Amino acid sequence: MLADSTAYGIALLAIGRAATFKRRAALASGVILAILGVGVIADAVRRALVGGEPEGWIMALIALLSLIVNASVLKVLAPYRKGEVHLRAAWIFTRADVIANLGVISAAMLVIATNSGIPDLLVGAAIGLYVLKEATEILREARDVRGAETGG
Repeated sequence: MLADSTAYGIALLAIGRAATFKRRAALASGVILAILGVGVIADAVRRALVGGEPEGWIMALIALLSLIVNASVLKVLAPYRKGEVHLRAAWIFTRADVIANLGVISAAMLVIATNSGIPDLLVGAAIGLYVLKEATEILREARDVRGAETGG
């Protein structure tokens, strides 16, 4: 949630600013999302090595509450998904959250159904990879905006 609020704060700071500032805001959001993706993968690896059974019902409840909030924010940001790069970055960031929430809910249901932590580890790693993909999209778009600004 700290990463989300940071990305939203960066996007809000960029409103009304110069194109370079907006591009840098998008770059910052992309870097934050990439760090988050690496962290999710690292945590899945850590849990695989150290162990610890996930609590399926707690996972599901927290992910469901997060999904409600993130889906609401995604709806608010929808008009900006093809807008300026910093706002598009916020939309992509939130879209990644919604997909991650759905993944956690799915993992929680599989943990409950199988009484195993393996689904949590697999889905966690998949979410991390997906988040990295989304970070790459933000970074690529910010780079493309820079190319358009400089004519190259």
